[in-house]
Amino acid sequence: MLATLIVVQAWRVDAAPGDSDSTFVALPVPLRILDTRSDVGLTGPFTSPTPRTLQVTGAVATTTAGSLVVVPAGATGVAMNVTVDRPTANGFVAVRPGDATGPPAVSSLNFPAGAPTANKVDVALPASGPNTGTINITYDAYGIVGPTTHVLVDIIGYYSNTTLTDLQQRLAAIETAQPFAVTARDDGETVENTPLDIVAVTVTGPAAGQVTVNSTTRAYEYTPGDEVACSISEATTPPTLDDDHLQVWESAGDDGDDGQLAGTRMFDIAADEVATYQLVCEHSGTSANARLDDSVLTAIFTPAP
Repeated sequence: MLATLIVVQAWRVDAAPGDSDSTFVALPVPLRILDTRSDVGLTGPFTSPTPRTLQVTGAVATTTAGSLVVVPAGATGVAMNVTVDRPTANGFVAVRPGDATGPPAVSSLNFPAGAPTANKVDVALPASGPNTGTINITYDAYGIVGPTTHVLVDIIGYYSNTTLTDLQQRLAAIETAQPFAVTARDDGETVENTPLDIVAVTVTGPAAGQVTVNSTTRAYEYTPGDEVACSISEATTPPTLDDDHLQVWESAGDDGDDGQLAGTRMFDIAADEVATYQLVCEHSGTSANARLDDSVLTAIFTPAP
């Protein structure tokens, strides 16, 4: 009888991003940060079996762009092409985190005498201490002390948990953010032919989302044909009316001297953004003024999905 065992590893949604949870960021073009043939990065060739430390994060010297930020501070690891040139004996190169101690247990590439050899190497970067953002490079000509060789390092990308951390914080903010409403009202205002703030509300976004603003007001005007116009807008100075969201009521005179204006408008809001929304109104016509009563403005926050 043939039996098949299938093992399924569950994906943990409660795992938090850390040093071992990183995303790869490729550089547009490889950048050389070490070339001992021309004293880029470190001066002079490697001598077996002395390890040397190379700074990878921050402003480092390159052959193409002078002092250039290749890998940002806080990167969890780096991807590189490591090349040995003109080796005078058989040997190996070991690339380790900059805080590594003792002799290396494994090699990153092995090379024969006289032959240039290259290999792609990924290595973690120390996150703290005096060796933060460095790598340790050990050249060993199989125990032969004295022969020298040149080493080249070309950065092709780095690993970072920054985007994962940002995502985790954003999800946490969304999970804790709940829809809520903020309401303000004004019992009575006289409006003329200049835009006037009637009522306003202020919202602080606990997370990225949308704010739906609803307004209602009752207008009074006794001159036939005169109009009262209102608009929901973000706070500006001086207040302005938005033609795309204009609410207009026209008076019919004594027999129809009051009317209701209502409107709705949606706004995007960022996390921690403080936004003020207002109902702006004006009166246009031949009479001196009009009156607005029972003006209500309500802003409803909804977190983004």
